[in-house]
Amino acid sequence: MTNVILRKLAQKGWVIVRRINSRNIQYAVTPSGIDEISRRSFKFFKKTIRNVVYYKDALERFLLSAKAKNFRTIVLVGKSDFDFVLAFLCQKHKLEFTQSETSACAEGALLAYAEDIEYSPPESGAPARPDGVYLHDILIGL
Repeated sequence: MTNVILRKLAQKGWVIVRRINSRNIQYAVTPSGIDEISRRSFKFFKKTIRNVVYYKDALERFLLSAKAKNFRTIVLVGKSDFDFVLAFLCQKHKLEFTQSETSACAEGALLAYAEDIEYSPPESGAPARPDGVYLHDILIGL
């Protein structure tokens, strides 16, 4: 599979393939290959930033809703790629933010279950967590 991909990249002019000896081959990225890598990297970066902004906005709406319901503490249960965003937004909106490995927390805190916590979609018929929400549901807009 690697050889097929390298051959296609060479056909497009993005990679130069040179046989050094009967056992070794040298590959070099061409200037047009560098241009293509740059173009694709920039496109990927723009898409990633757009997604981060979307997720930040969804989390901010969630936190503002929690604050309107008189929650003053948000507890992130588990490990999340969004912990730094939640921490930043909690500080911005004057909410206390903590992280925990378990769902045992202080009274009056809202639990937000991270991506590594087993998820039961609402349509699965499994009971919803009465004490919190899944980040998954917040991020996809449920």
